[in-house]
Amino acid sequence: MYQSHEISYYETSIVDQHRTIEISDCGISSTDFEIDVGSEKYQQLYESGKQAVRTFFGQDE
Repeated sequence: MYQSHEISYYETSIVDQHRTIEISDCGISSTDFEIDVGSEKYQQLYESGKQAVRTFFGQDE
């Protein structure tokens, strides 16, 4: 989890904004350690990450 000063720095740092891939957490808690490979939650997170990378590198389908 980010601290408020980290978020504030990110919001004002153009360099960080250009080199950071923002990936949706799909509403899944960052402390949900019981996600099984292949489960619906796993697939949601996987697809979210894959789409974010494609968007970041300008390779949207």
